[in-house]
Amino acid sequence: MKTVLLPILFASFLLVCSALAQEATKQALCPLMVDDEIDLEEFVVFKGVKVFMCCGSCKEMWDKNREYFVVVCQEQAPQLKAVASKKIKLLKQLCCPVYADVRVHPKSLSVKHDGKTIYLSKKRAVARFQEVPQEHAVRFPKVMSCNNMKNPLGMGLWEGVPLRNVIWLAKPTHNVRRGFYYGHHNEDPKQMFRSSLPIGRALEDPPDNNPIILCYKLNGEWLSGKRGGPVRMLVPDAYGFKSVKWLKTVALTNDHTRPTTPTLVATTTSPAG
Repeated sequence: MKTVLLPILFASFLLVCSALAQEATKQALCPLMVDDEIDLEEFVVFKGVKVFMCCGSCKEMWDKNREYFVVVCQEQAPQLKAVASKKIKLLKQLCCPVYADVRVHPKSLSVKHDGKTIYLSKKRAVARFQEVPQEHAVRFPKVMSCNNMKNPLGMGLWEGVPLRNVIWLAKPTHNVRRGFYYGHHNEDPKQMFRSSLPIGRALEDPPDNNPIILCYKLNGEWLSGKRGGPVRMLVPDAYGFKSVKWLKTVALTNDHTRPTTPTLVATTTSPAG
């Protein structure tokens, strides 16, 4: 009896796993932490439709405003189109400006900034957002151009904090010659968005020139993902390839080669970081 029962249980387990995999074929990413892959064991059911999450925290977040999330999360979970309400209006702001891959909704925590309501994903995000050092913010116009294109891409009013301010906050203790910085693209090292600068240019500005900034606003609006947000490097006196988008890491080193394991690293994840 036992020898028959075990194969049956094993076959049932495989069928369940296969069913879960088929349900998730149209969904690869979490609808609430939009850069994270789903976990087949973490899901919710809305009006008979199964929606996969990346973790238990997202399941808790989902319960705070299910009807809204059904409408806003259809890109990550296309199966929700069948049960989405047509009466719900979406916010212009889709994600948290501090934790840029996390969804926000009308019931999220919020603060007023420059006369606008800014929604944030959690209390820690509110605290970090309010720490943005406005006394250090600088703004200047810059024409973005590419050395591979004939015409400039356009003029904008860019805003951020000088890179040197962040460097001093990191309290470097090593002999530093150069700063390397990296932007998010994908996991392929050959396609990594990166560049570097001599430390002297980061710490001091040439006469009548603007500082290198960690930019988080363009034309008075929070920097969108399309423009390199939440934070990009902005080098005022260089072609666009120096102004790396989706900034993740700034590495200070005495090694003139590109380090894979820098001796001092400051990681930037948000305008408040």
